[in-house]
Parts: sequence; C-alpha cells; structure tokens
Amino acid sequence: MRTVRFQDFELDLRTYDLRERGEKVDMGGRAIDTLVYLIDRRDRIVSKEELRTEVWNGAALSSATIPTTILEIRRALGDSAETQRFIKNVRARGYQFVCDVDAERSFMGDAAREQLQFAGRKAELESLLQSASDVRRFGSGRVVAIQGEAGIGKTRLLTELLSRTAGDLRAVVSRCSLIDGVPPFWPWTQALESAVGLAAGAPAFLERSRQLANVHPEVLGTVQPSGREAVPLDRFSLFNLWIAAFRDLAAAAPLIIAFEDAHLADLDSLDLLSCLAEEIEEVPLLLIVTHRPPTYSDKRADRLAEIRGIENSRTIQLGPLSTEDVVSMLGPRDARTIALGGSLCERAKGIPFYITHLVRNLDREEDESNSSKTESARALSGREIVSRQLSDLPEGVRSTLATASLIGDRFPASLLAQITKRSVSDIADELTVATRSSLLGQDLTEYEFSHSLLRESLSSTLDPHLKRRLHLSIATELQRHSHAHSRTAQIADHLAEAIPLGDGSVASRFARLAGQEADSRFAYAKASKYLERSLDLFPDDGAIADRCELMRELARASLYAGDRSASRELLLESVDLARAANDSVALALSALQLAPEFLSIEVGINDATHIRLLEESLEALDPDEFSLRAQVIAHLAQALQWTRDPERLERLAIKSMEEAATSKDREALIAALSARAESLHGPARAHERLHYIERLGEVANVVGDQTTVLLKHTRAIAAHLELGDIPAVERENDRYRSISSKIDLPQYRWYPLAHDSTLAMLRGEIKRGECLAEEFRSLAGDSPDQNCLQTFAAHFALRRVEEDRCVEALPLIEACAEEQVWMYHWRIAVPWFYVQCDQIERARSYANRFNSCDLQLMACEPGGGQALAMASEVFAALGKTDMCEQLLNILEPIKARCSTIGYGVGYFGSLARYAGLAAQALGMTESAISLLSFAATDERERGAPSWYAYAEADLCGSLLAAGATANSCIARLDEVDRALEGRALPRAARKVSEARDAIRASRFA
Repeated sequence: MRTVRFQDFELDLRTYDLRERGEKVDMGGRAIDTLVYLIDRRDRIVSKEELRTEVWNGAALSSATIPTTILEIRRALGDSAETQRFIKNVRARGYQFVCDVDAERSFMGDAAREQLQFAGRKAELESLLQSASDVRRFGSGRVVAIQGEAGIGKTRLLTELLSRTAGDLRAVVSRCSLIDGVPPFWPWTQALESAVGLAAGAPAFLERSRQLANVHPEVLGTVQPSGREAVPLDRFSLFNLWIAAFRDLAAAAPLIIAFEDAHLADLDSLDLLSCLAEEIEEVPLLLIVTHRPPTYSDKRADRLAEIRGIENSRTIQLGPLSTEDVVSMLGPRDARTIALGGSLCERAKGIPFYITHLVRNLDREEDESNSSKTESARALSGREIVSRQLSDLPEGVRSTLATASLIGDRFPASLLAQITKRSVSDIADELTVATRSSLLGQDLTEYEFSHSLLRESLSSTLDPHLKRRLHLSIATELQRHSHAHSRTAQIADHLAEAIPLGDGSVASRFARLAGQEADSRFAYAKASKYLERSLDLFPDDGAIADRCELMRELARASLYAGDRSASRELLLESVDLARAANDSVALALSALQLAPEFLSIEVGINDATHIRLLEESLEALDPDEFSLRAQVIAHLAQALQWTRDPERLERLAIKSMEEAATSKDREALIAALSARAESLHGPARAHERLHYIERLGEVANVVGDQTTVLLKHTRAIAAHLELGDIPAVERENDRYRSISSKIDLPQYRWYPLAHDSTLAMLRGEIKRGECLAEEFRSLAGDSPDQNCLQTFAAHFALRRVEEDRCVEALPLIEACAEEQVWMYHWRIAVPWFYVQCDQIERARSYANRFNSCDLQLMACEPGGGQALAMASEVFAALGKTDMCEQLLNILEPIKARCSTIGYGVGYFGSLARYAGLAAQALGMTESAISLLSFAATDERERGAPSWYAYAEADLCGSLLAAGATANSCIARLDEVDRALEGRALPRAARKVSEARDAIRASRFA
C-alpha cells in the first residue's frame, strides 16, 4: 500500500482515504486531490491558477472555490489560517504544504505518473517567457497565439508559463466553452469575473466593470452594477468599455489575459478579442490566445488570422512530442521508461493528452512484473485510449456521463439529476467515480469534462432517438426552473436538437428570444444565427404579421453583421408575404427597411424596386395612418432623388411634412425633415437646406436618435462645403467622428476619414489624402455601400488629376458613368477627362449627349456643383457658346459657392472660376476677370493651393487679353509658384508653367 504520513495523519494514495490515528477523516474528493497535489509539490508555492488547471482540469471557477477547499482541508487537519501548521497561505502567490512528510518511495513515482513532467516544449516556453519579460520590461503589450491540434498540450504550456510568472504578472484565464446556448460574450464575462479578484489598486477597472454589469447580467454575482443609467448604448462603445477595462487593469500592474480554445468562441467575442489585441501596445498586457488549427473557412478563422497578424504578435505552433520527450515525461531514464516511452509515443502519435491517458490506464501499483497490462496499454491507438478509459467505467456511470455530455462541457449535478429522475446524491456518487478517473473536474456542485474529446466520444455513443429525447428533457427542465442568468439561448439550442420531437413553435419562439437578446447586446452574428433558426422553425400556420416582423428582425441583424444582400432578400420576401395577406402595415414597414440607414438612400442608386414598393405601400395604407404614411412619403421622396424629377421630389417632401405634423410623431417628423432637406439640393439652396438640417438635428437630439444625428452632420458638412466654410466643415466632421466612434457599424465609421481625405487634398496634401482614403475604404469592411465605393472612386480620380495623371483615371470614370447613369457628375466627368487627355473629338461626341435641360437638372443634384463646374470647362474648351451662356446664367448668381462632389466628399474649386471660364468662352473679358479674380482670392484665403493656381492661370489669360502687361501677369504667377513651393502638385505646376509660356509668347506676337 502506498502511504503518505505527516504528524498523526496517514493518507492512503490507493483508496484516497485520510486517517488520523487510525480513524477515517471525512473530506471531499476535491479537497483530497488538492491535499495530495500540495504535498507532492511541498518544495514550492503552488499558485491558485496552477491548482485550477491541474486539480480542477482548467475549469472556470468562482473566486471562492479554491479558498473554500483550502478551508475544508484545514478543518479536517485541525489547522487554521492563523496557525498554518500544515498549509501556508502566501499572499497574492498561492499555497504551500509546510509540514514534514514521511512518504514511501513509490509516492513520488506515482505522482509523476498522475501529473506527468513537463517536457518537450523548452523553446516554446522560452518564447512565452520572453514575451512576458518584454511586457514587464517595456511596459507595452504583446500578443501570442498558441496553435495546435486537440490534446497537443496548449493548456499545459500555458499553465507552465503562469506557474513561472506567478510572482511577476497577474493572470486572468478564460476558457471558451462548448456549453450550448451561452449568453453573448460569454468568454469575456468569465474573464471579468476572474479579473475582479485582481482589481485591488485598479479603481478605474472596477468602475468600468460595474458599467459592464449593466449590460451583462451574468456577472451580477461578482460585480455590482453601476447606479448610473445603463451604458453603453451601441456595439462600438461596448467594445471600447471592455477594452478600457482591461487596459485599466493592466495599467495598475502587469497582466496576462489568456483565452483558451478560442476556436470555440462565437464570432462577436472574437471581434472583441481582435479589437483588444489592437489596443494593448501602450499597456503591460500579455494577451495569449490558444486555438486549434482552423478546419473551416469563415469569419471566425479570419478573426483568428487577424489576431496572429497583429504587430508585436507571435504564433507558437505546437507539434507532437518526440520519443525522447515522452521518455523524459515518465521520470528517471532507464530501460523500462525508454521502452515504454517509445511505445507510448508511437501509439499516441506524440499527443500529450493521449499519452497521459495511456499512463493512467497502467496499473496504479508499481508492479513491473505485470507486463500484460502494460502491453495492453501499449496496444491502444490515440482515439481508442479515450474509449478504453470510458469502457472501464461502470455502465451506470457511462450512461450518466453520456447524458451529461449533451448539456455541455460544464453542467450542474442538480440538472443532471432532474433529467435522469434520480437524486442529486446518487448522481454525485457516480460523478465522483469519473472525477477520480480524471474524466471530470469539479467546482462545488458543478462538473466539467476534462477535455472536449471526452465529451464528443460520450455523445457519439447515444442512439439518435435517445439523444433527441434527452435534448427535449434538458430544455424542459431548463424552462421549468428559475435561473439567475438568461437561459433562452441554451433552451433554444436543446429544442432545436430535439426536432422533430417537441413543439416546433416553442423552439421557434425561444430561438427568436435568443436572437433578440443577442441583438440587444450588439452580438449581431449570434443574433442572425438564432433569428434564422427561428424563421426556419416558424409554424406554417403562424400569423403572417409575426413572420414578417421576424424577417425584418433577421434582416436588420444580417445588415449589421455585414450581409447586405441577405438583408435585402429577406425584406423582399417579407413584402411578398405581406402583399399576399393584404397587410398594408407589414408591407410598408418592410419597404421602409429596404432603405439603408446611412443616408436613407444610397448615392446614385435609382432603385426602381424600392420606389415601386413605396408607392404600393402608400396606396395601400389607410388615410389615418398619418405617421406611417409620412415616413413612406419621405422615403419615397428620397428614393426619387436620382430620377431627375426634382419638382415631384419637393412636392412629396412637403406632403410628408404635413402628414408628420398631423401625426405629432417625432419619428415621422425626423423622416419628413430628412426628405425636406434632400429636396433642396444644389449650391443655390444651401442656406435653405441648412435650416431644415438644423431642425432635423434638434428633433433627433430630443429623442436620442444617434443615427439621425449623424445624418444631420453628414448633410451639414455637404452644405458648409458648398458655402466654402471650411471651419464649419471641420466642426461638423469632428462632431460626427465623436458619435460614429461609438458605433461599430462600417456604414458610419468611414465617413469622417473621407472628409479628412477631402480636406487634405484641398490643402494640397495629396499623399496624405491617399493614405486616408485607403484607411476609410478599409474601415468600411467587406461589404461597403455605394456611398463608400463612389467616394473612394472619386478620391482616386481627384488624386490622379492633381498628380497630372488623368489618363490613368479615365477607365474608372468611363466605368462609373456607365454604371451610374442617373448621376450627372459621373457622366459629365467623361468628356472632362477626354479634354484633359487631349481627346477633343471624343469629348465633343460625348458632350453632345447633354442639352440645356440637363444643365438645369445638374443644379438640383447632390454634388451638382461639380457637374456644373466640369460642364463649364468642357463646353468652354469645345466652344459651345449656347451652353456656356446658360451655364454663366446659372453660376454667376452663386459665384460665392463651391463645387463639391456627392455629400461633401470632394472639393472641385470655386464656382466663380467656372463662371469665369464660361465668360471667357463668350468673349466677356471684363466679366471673366471679375469672376476669376474673385475665385483666386477665395481659393488663396481658403488655403487651396492647386485651385488658387488654376484660377490665377486662367485669370492671367483674361488680364492679358484686356491689355495687362506681360510682366504684371508673370509677377502674379511668380506669387503662385511661391504658394506651390514644397508641394507635390504636378498639374498645378504645369498649368502655371503653360500660362507663363503663353504670356512670354505673346511678347513676340
């Protein structure tokens, strides 16, 4: 018998009985395990994290679990925290067994067998230790990804690191779980609960934790919620709050945060993890992510790849152990360990998990003569090892574990008892057998499988019909009993697995509740998954209005998750259902949701389907549906933006204002004000448009509608840029940026950078503008809307113009004009670029497509200033005096306005210059001089060097024609050269040079 003796106590390592002077001492199984572990490592301090990993098999524990177990041991031994005769508590570091021990020789050999020595990962451990050292030394963050197959030793390597750095870095470990139906951001809430115990000296972290408790009720047992109004209100601010919390904790003292099995995490949690990895450069935080190699190609794999690709990140790839590594794990090197190590390595393919379980199957008595059992263990292959260990269990225990495997990686004994209709005591007795065999870990009344491979193997033994019945029983018990945290997603998962057993409508309802819960916490990928399932399970005889509402919820989640096409398809299908059911309200709501939330209508898109559905909805709605009618009319007005019918658009916008006033509904008023502002496009009506834009902002602020507040700033930016008020543009853009930084939706976040790029190019900073353009395009994500794509295209073209490389942009301009046939500023750009490329006849042929009516419509288009500007330059170059005369009449009254592209995302100079070019073409020299002088002064004061150069070059031509001396004109151009000095503006420099050459040539004429 193998026995450990200390003072009056005797510990039998075969039966795990503790006796005092021959009398058995009552002590729980986990307490015995902990005592054995501490005795075996009595030469050093053992950290709480090491105990959690080695004794509890890495289970997620409450902060009280290990101290409670230590208290149980002390009571059994007659010890206390004051005397500490047996177990010493080393503050902030862990525990140490301090009593003298009389152990038989075989004790240490058996301990090595149960907890095999760490071997074969020297280089990997040194790499991790170096990263930890860098974090402490430089006070900056590092990211390490540990990648390897199941059972390869990722957790063991992490545990070894944590053990060796316990005195230098605090550690927070969160295990991503296979538990069905966990709440959104489950790995993060587990990390938060663990981190709270380390928060002494980190008041900022505790305050942010309280704010997070308002959003995540799962942590209420650990963190008290803030008394403030619940925050945050959007996904991006939620991410910022999480990141700030852990940055605050790391700033208080160097920190390790480890996320184990990240391949099991939901996409939303990985999104947040990727964001944290990007934001730790300036704080002493070592972020460790362990995961299996991706066997899939989806966004989760992409997020893990992003994390591995971050600057200052390292990837540790774990492979199988060598034979020498396995031999060193077994203890002293001798003939037996060499032979056994070789066999183990061959059969287990060098996988540490399988090797450990092979060793555990050897007879626990150290009987070298019993070779048959050793040979039996050697004959096993990797996967067979798990089956062998399970087959050695009593049949009842196996059956209980198989049922538990359906609950999840972690399960309470009480739930298992309810499902199997047995007592908790009976269940606990059976689970103790599994715990002794290291198949389960235990945390008070909850248990956890030591490895997902065990759970998978157990689950696969169940008959499919029995499996469905058990899933239904689990769901039923979860519904029957009250729990502290939301279980809707867990219930939904079990009900789905039980199909076709159970009530499909109930399964649909719980899936919908789970989706709504995820959506409310900004976990849009998870919301889409559950809402899609709810729709699949929705009963055929269910109410059409309810089905349409569910489809709209799924469409919204899909849009925010980045799948715009799926969102649109769902809404169109919802429209068909509503139409068939004669449900005018459902029809209208679906039609309204077809419009994206960015500018209510995408730039340049004449969506005939959307227009038709809005018109159909308006006709079907009852006359007294004032609020809904106002919104439909408003959206219809905006949808007509690109149909070249500005008069109808304005009539509808005014009508929507009337309906909204009657309804007294602020949501309707917001829609109406938005439409009214949209009906006033064009540089001539900028001040009038600003009036409605400001009203829109006032109402949106009252109701707290941040999306509409952003819309207000967007439109105000465009109006102020047309008015040439650059400081106002910058103020509005900064306000927009402040709000959009709190919203993690691509269609909002890119816009401020687009304006930064616009202003950089206006100031002649072309390279900076290019960098900003690349950044805003990247921010827009994988599924950008037309607003972003067209802005990016316009900026590319503008840069090529300023770089005097117009020919390179010509194919893009031609393609955009062909695609965006409703947008004048793309179509007129084609002949303008032909002129710049000296393709005059092609320019003439294309320009002949435009007539006087087109010029009037250009003046009413968003970004119409640019269309008018390019038209002036084209028709002046082609000598089309009739068109130049009309353009002069349009532009001269608004000479103080500026030519802008789209919703203020591009600057194309003072309209006074283009009026001056039209006057030049008409031979109206004095008017041309007046207008071009106005433009040159305006551009110089605005700080737009290239546009100042263009205006002066044009002006000098008119001045010379009016009799000015060549020297005076050259002096003006010399001043322009000084303004261009040090700036990379090749086209502007060429235009000035050509003007100077023309002046000099005139001397010899």
